[in-house]
Amino acid sequence: VNPVLNPTAASNLRLPGRKIAVVTTAALPWMTGTSINPLLRAAYLSKAGYDVTLVVPWLKPEQQAILFPQGLAFDRPKNQEQYVRWWCENRAAVECPNLRLRWYPARYAPLLGCIIQDVDDITAIVPPHEQDAVILEEPEHLNWYHHGVRWTDAYKHVVGIAHTNYLQYARFDNNGMVKSGYAKEAFTRVMNNIVCAAHTDIVVKLSATLPDVPGENLVCNVHGVRAEFLAIGRVIEARENGAYFLGKADFTKGYREMIDNLKLHRGNSGATDDLPPIDTYGSGKDYDQIVAEIDAADLPITPHSALDHAHPA
Repeated sequence: VNPVLNPTAASNLRLPGRKIAVVTTAALPWMTGTSINPLLRAAYLSKAGYDVTLVVPWLKPEQQAILFPQGLAFDRPKNQEQYVRWWCENRAAVECPNLRLRWYPARYAPLLGCIIQDVDDITAIVPPHEQDAVILEEPEHLNWYHHGVRWTDAYKHVVGIAHTNYLQYARFDNNGMVKSGYAKEAFTRVMNNIVCAAHTDIVVKLSATLPDVPGENLVCNVHGVRAEFLAIGRVIEARENGAYFLGKADFTKGYREMIDNLKLHRGNSGATDDLPPIDTYGSGKDYDQIVAEIDAADLPITPHSALDHAHPA
């Protein structure tokens, strides 16, 4: 049964009394898509009257310093939860006092560049009487190291939200160049297909550029938009604007394409003064190498470290 066209009692989230768990792979103050979008999704569902639990990873304080902005660290989950709620109310303008937060032990894996769980079975974090429907943000990522029961056995309906093209990451090496990543890409595809087939009823892809996985696939942009963005848009909509590049300082985010295309354009035109000036905003593991390549190629790119997307700059 196609759960989109023909919802069942299990898949129909509009039925009264549904309980929804949103499980994700990151939490504020790490400013990344899998911390912000799931939070806003959970907050708006809670505001709409759903019984919602947001399940997020807890990093030990010594690892928080790797990902969190300087000066922000928490010695217990309760303190980090206070920050998350403050941000949600003051920066996203969503009050959701009934939203529950639950935390699972996790650790940052530098080799993978992401957070992975430090517990075998995340499904056990939510008590059985609350297990009804669940939204798995990045279902492949959440299940690479999952050794517990199948999510589809623990919950009546499982929706996966695919955020990231992990095949792209696997294919490229650290400086964004294709090297020997095709075998790693093939292995990643098999792993992702296995865990998505085993643990989800339907996968919603945020973009058609993301690969299909076995079973039901749906393309739908279900990102959240903060009120700050709309306010800024109203202020500057009549203003003439330039362009900027916004993204984590990781070559796989598009820095490689930007640098190579600017160099190609200059090579084709033979001129250096007709390249568009670009400001970039982002921190990450490739920042120093990106700056070095920009300087070596003498490109009109001005790199800046990470900045809140709604910052006046």
